Amino acid sequence: MGEDDPALAEDLHRVESRLRSSAKSLDKLGLVSVIEANIVAELLDGRKTVAELVERLYQVARENPHYSAYYDKVRRAAGSLESKGYVARRLLGRDKPYKLTRLGWDRILAASLNGKPPRTIPGVDAVLYLTTLTLGGLCWLLSGGTNLSLGTGSYLALFSAFLIAAGMSIVRFLETVSGIT
Repeated sequence: MGEDDPALAEDLHRVESRLRSSAKSLDKLGLVSVIEANIVAELLDGRKTVAELVERLYQVARENPHYSAYYDKVRRAAGSLESKGYVARRLLGRDKPYKLTRLGWDRILAASLNGKPPRTIPGVDAVLYLTTLTLGGLCWLLSGGTNLSLGTGSYLALFSAFLIAAGMSIVRFLETVSGIT
């Protein structure tokens, strides 16, 4: 099998194409390693602890002398996925299995449909948060004895707008956090 073998060249081209496609898929999902992709794939079936992931990914039992190295590797990768909002786990309890978050599911779905991945904080929410901060700052300035003043009716309207925006911001913030956990 020399370098001029057309069958070998075709096989190498197919492998190269598959590797490039896989690298693009990982990049599109925001995953930095194959282990992260494997963890996400395993969690598609449901919740799993780090120990279960080690056994599924590496077929290594707890009795194996190298088990702790694999465990640490999977734990670090799962922590990385958690910091990206892909996975979450319970805070309390003996077993703390990881699960895919709603944000993780949305990112996977968007990548599979060649769409844009969802943002953690949508643009509309960012505008709402900024509006709330602006209205709150204005109310604080006007109530703090500055030279700025409004009539009582105008101040009440501004303060009411702030309270409404603050309520909306809190609701959207809680919805965003629930999508990540």
